[in-house]
Amino acid sequence: MAKKEDAKNPRHGAAVIGDTVGDPFKDTSGPSLNILVKLISMVAVATIGITMAINNGQGLVKLMMQALLR
Repeated sequence: MAKKEDAKNPRHGAAVIGDTVGDPFKDTSGPSLNILVKLISMVAVATIGITMAINNGQGLVKLMMQALLR
């Protein structure tokens, strides 16, 4: 536990301010980014079957390349 004299120390004050300012950003951005990563991965998993089923299993990229090269 901090002593009463430590509260007047500039280093202590900077640490308290940094902790107060930094925590809300960490607490709000972390969970939202986690949900975004999970959503993107689930969309990728859900659409890979459809993407690969196009063009007799050759995939969408090969079909697009053939269309561009014509």
